[in-house]
Amino acid sequence: MVCRDTVDEPNAIPGYSPTGGQTQSAYIEGGVAPGDTLLNIAFTRHISRAMTRASRSSPFPFGMESNTSPGIQFDSAFVSVSQPPSPSGRPRPSTIEARSLDKDRINIYALPSETTTRELMVQYFGDTGLLFPYIHQQTFLETYDEMKTNNFTKVRRTWLGLLNMIMALATSTTVEEGLSAERRAKQSNVYYQRASGLCEKQIMRGTSLEVVQHLILASQYLQGTQRSVETWTIHGLTVKAALQLGLHSAAASSRFSLLDQEIRKRTWYACVVLDRTLSMTFGRPAAIPDDYVRIQLPIHLGPGDGTDGVLQEVSVAFFNATITLYKIMWTVIDLSYGGNIGCDPPTSAFDTVSRLFGLEQQMVDWERRLPKSLGLPEASHLTITSNVIDPITSSLSRFRIILAVRYLNLRVLLHRPILVKFLDITGNNANDLDVQEVNLIQQIGSNSVLVCVESSMKIIAIVSTIVASRGSQRTWLGAWWFSLYYTFNAALVIFATLLIVEDRVINGTVRLSLPVSELDLKRSLADAALALRRLDCENHMVDRCAAYLEQLAGVIEALTTIPGAAPDLSNMAYGDSASSTLQSLYNANSPLPLSAESIVMNTSPLGMDFGEFMLEGDIEFLNQLVGVGSAQGINKSNKNVGTLKENSKAG
Repeated sequence: MVCRDTVDEPNAIPGYSPTGGQTQSAYIEGGVAPGDTLLNIAFTRHISRAMTRASRSSPFPFGMESNTSPGIQFDSAFVSVSQPPSPSGRPRPSTIEARSLDKDRINIYALPSETTTRELMVQYFGDTGLLFPYIHQQTFLETYDEMKTNNFTKVRRTWLGLLNMIMALATSTTVEEGLSAERRAKQSNVYYQRASGLCEKQIMRGTSLEVVQHLILASQYLQGTQRSVETWTIHGLTVKAALQLGLHSAAASSRFSLLDQEIRKRTWYACVVLDRTLSMTFGRPAAIPDDYVRIQLPIHLGPGDGTDGVLQEVSVAFFNATITLYKIMWTVIDLSYGGNIGCDPPTSAFDTVSRLFGLEQQMVDWERRLPKSLGLPEASHLTITSNVIDPITSSLSRFRIILAVRYLNLRVLLHRPILVKFLDITGNNANDLDVQEVNLIQQIGSNSVLVCVESSMKIIAIVSTIVASRGSQRTWLGAWWFSLYYTFNAALVIFATLLIVEDRVINGTVRLSLPVSELDLKRSLADAALALRRLDCENHMVDRCAAYLEQLAGVIEALTTIPGAAPDLSNMAYGDSASSTLQSLYNANSPLPLSAESIVMNTSPLGMDFGEFMLEGDIEFLNQLVGVGSAQGINKSNKNVGTLKENSKAG
């Protein structure tokens, strides 16, 4: 019998642990973490080197003696983290979980109240379940009703584990006013641990469709936790189980009913989409070769009448649009980033640009084939409304916005190698450069930089608009951790572009024709920080990223205030610097809640608790820039940072 209880169970314990009980720091410290190609650390490495060169050619006061830092091996194809991060100012969730290892006090068969259970199922199928429709809603709810009628006396462990994973993901992705990220993490972790305990043996066997679906949900859930390093291990089990069941094979599925064939197909494509996503965010080779993806795209089986029917039909169309877009992503990663393998030699500017044309045409064709209901919106056309929006209109808007952000992010990844080539010549002495290569980059590369900049600014504009809204509009971005990833990536592109523009002003090395003003670039960087402050409530990971973007804004302001003779930032109170920078771009009557206490989080600002979405080295160069180590005496603030108020007439 399944027991009902409250979600606030204090004795939640870790169940299945793919890392064998190791902490995340130990897991990474003992080995290597791939990331030389696509992961943020690769991009920030180029930024770091550009700034190091600039420090040699001008009075650049950042105190960077070299382009490396302890623990980060920048010249290899892998990033080896040889030192654990500095201690955080408050206990990490993993520490809290470690204090509750009393397995005898947790009931893996427990469920929250009937009301809470149904609310979370409705939340999941109206959100994540629409974006990734690989669990059949009607069948699942009918099974729940049947189990409830039988008082849960004949419930399958795998199905109950799947229910707990649905509740975990629904809790984790729901951003509500007043409900902090820490509170959501605590609640969702209870469900996750129960699901892991229920399915521990079945996970290792991987012998049912429910197990594969459970593993996909676990991978999705873990990306938004401070245990995201486990995601890759779980994903490996997912792919093996899916192949074992023949989900990739039309022949293997042919003996099933039409509905079962369709769900097996969708589950396989969920594995593929997740695989491409993790390849992008982790900077690792894909686990599923493109040659393995041959079955037909999902189809909508039911009639399209009624609210649920219409949403389900558009949901499948959205899922297919994601699948086909991520097929292009696989090609981009393969051709432009060497498949994240780290064995390809550097490519010339000509070869890099040559690859862009065919890939850009694929993206144009993809957008052209979108159904009218999923047409990508223009960022400038998004508005905040207080009017009540009907469910279908709201869901359609969410589909379109999420597709737009994914599309724009892929365009950034496609053209970013050219931006990197501009970074690599930034700060160099003209005598040290290959003149022909530089001339070629300047002749044919400016358009790619513009694509990167415009796409990044659009991402930031979209996220900024949505996070400033209320009601159903607030849900249009999808999971908060992807909004964080896309926004932070976009902000790094803006920052890198400002460095290139400033080098053009100071040294005249780079001739970059960019029809975007420096002020607009600075505003976009500030907007990204503002958007992250609004993205979630008391979210440690989000607040840290926002604080670093605020610091980057201060760095750029210092560079552009006195070109060629930037002030000594290592002695600057960075709370004041970032605050004055952002304040100059916004209404003076809107006080900014920035201080040295709220920005300088600890001696190792990112820490391993960012997981592999944001590795310790991703913006390690910033530690060197601002001398964070000198702030050891500053205690990290646990207070909720207020919201920055935007003024559209600023500047």
